[in-house]
Amino acid sequence: LQQRATENKILLVKISNSSVNYMDIDSLRDKTPYVSLETNPFKNAKVREAMMLAINIDDFTQTISDTISSNQLVAQSIFGYNPDITRPKYDLTKAKSLMQEAGYPDGFLLTVDYADVAGAKEIYSLFAKYLADINIKVTLNALPQEEFFPKIASKDSSAYFIGFVPDTQDTSEVLEGLIHTPTEIYGQYNLGYSNPTLDKVIETASQTLNQQERQQEIQGAMKEAMDDFAKLPLFQNYINYAFSSKIFWEPRLDGRLRPYEMAGKAE
Repeated sequence: LQQRATENKILLVKISNSSVNYMDIDSLRDKTPYVSLETNPFKNAKVREAMMLAINIDDFTQTISDTISSNQLVAQSIFGYNPDITRPKYDLTKAKSLMQEAGYPDGFLLTVDYADVAGAKEIYSLFAKYLADINIKVTLNALPQEEFFPKIASKDSSAYFIGFVPDTQDTSEVLEGLIHTPTEIYGQYNLGYSNPTLDKVIETASQTLNQQERQQEIQGAMKEAMDDFAKLPLFQNYINYAFSSKIFWEPRLDGRLRPYEMAGKAE
């Protein structure tokens, strides 16, 4: 998604980057370390769905400027993005009902980790507020990046907020790294989600050479993961650029600045 305008020979470009911010949750272990229950509530898909429905994403994007809601774990610019996936609408009544059905009407306490970068506290405090509406009482644990990434890599977490962009600009990287059951090869960034049936689809797609067939496979896999609320996609950021109209340059979707990709326009 891109918007362009020109003012006084300055080109203004507003573009949504290809990083999707999401909430990762541990739905694999029977007991998860930072939840105030002896059992892991995230193993119940109804709890995961309730969390998604309780997030008032319209309120969020109106409160936090230059953000757009996400409906899956990849941006529109990524190969394998599934245009048929829609984000469930905010529905607090249904969310509370699902928590009741799952056996957690009174909710629980939850500590959520995040990297302490500029603006993060304001953003993640809003998500904590939304979850409080279904009695999931969140304590936000802000960590320096040098502590945050080793902590989540060691799976010393029950939930965390993070952004992810596939270096390959391909959905397969996301499915293999974030969704596939953790193994020596797969699931490097998967806190705790497992779906053996989905694993087989992801593995098959990685060996499919026909791009059209592979696209259909990974789009289907992403839809199945989102229908199961494997992770909770939240938002993307817009990036604002201003540069001389004499410069020929297309901003990169990954937000990186590479001067050698810029050139002066011929007079």
